[in-house]
Amino acid sequence: MTDHYRVLESIAAEDGAGVRMRRFALFDEPDTSPFLLVDRFDAVDPSVCAGGFPAHPHRGIETLTYMQHGAMRHEDSMGHQELITDGGVQWMSAGSGVIHSEMPAMVQGRLAGFQIWNNLPAKDKMSCPQYQQADAADLPVWTESGVRLRAVAGCWTAGDDTVCSPVSSMANRAAVADLHLEPEARWTWRGDLPRTVLCLVYEGTLEEPVHLSPLRMLVVSGGSSLTLAGGKEPTGVLLLAGQPLAEPVVHWGPFVMNTREDIEQAIDDYRRGRLVRSGHGGR
Repeated sequence: MTDHYRVLESIAAEDGAGVRMRRFALFDEPDTSPFLLVDRFDAVDPSVCAGGFPAHPHRGIETLTYMQHGAMRHEDSMGHQELITDGGVQWMSAGSGVIHSEMPAMVQGRLAGFQIWNNLPAKDKMSCPQYQQADAADLPVWTESGVRLRAVAGCWTAGDDTVCSPVSSMANRAAVADLHLEPEARWTWRGDLPRTVLCLVYEGTLEEPVHLSPLRMLVVSGGSSLTLAGGKEPTGVLLLAGQPLAEPVVHWGPFVMNTREDIEQAIDDYRRGRLVRSGHGGR
């Protein structure tokens, strides 16, 4: 392995009302900013996730939920009541404060997807909350022999094309894609890479640029191109790219700010019912 790559291991985690998942907690990693957290949930029996993620607050971050299989119902203090279904994506910028819930909306079949936390710059942490959603049919897909790339958020260069998701407002020029490689297929991302590139293998194995088994993450440090090659079985890779923030990160549960005082203020605002600000949504 060269100095351009390093590998992160996922950890077993439990969140919400007992939902089990694999987690990449990136708050203290030196080269994964602006991404703070990546959760992978995957259950063939949705009853084990039935408790879902009841109403809880956020401040100072964006969340992106990408459903590969199954359905999740989202409700928030901005007044949204939406269903995220197979292949759909939902983006929420919590800004100064949002209370939301995400609950499984199915009783059988597979429930699988990701949630990603993207840090907000200090100047935007107290901004108005925002929300956007796109169904699978709205997400562009680029294909070549043995390769399929779905633009989940932001824009991606693939071959001679640029494919852009309608979910295009993430901070830090963050982008997310779902890459599928048929057995032993290869895909090369050309051009100067963003300063932060993360490759999370969720299915099959990656053989190039390094061997990577499922639920491990490759952190790529710059370069002018990146070639990913799959193994002898189909390979699925979640790609994340963005521009890092050179700002302090202080987090406590669902709040991510720049100072301990800001965190204490967020906790106090939530306890006093002031997290959701007048004019920033709310029921």
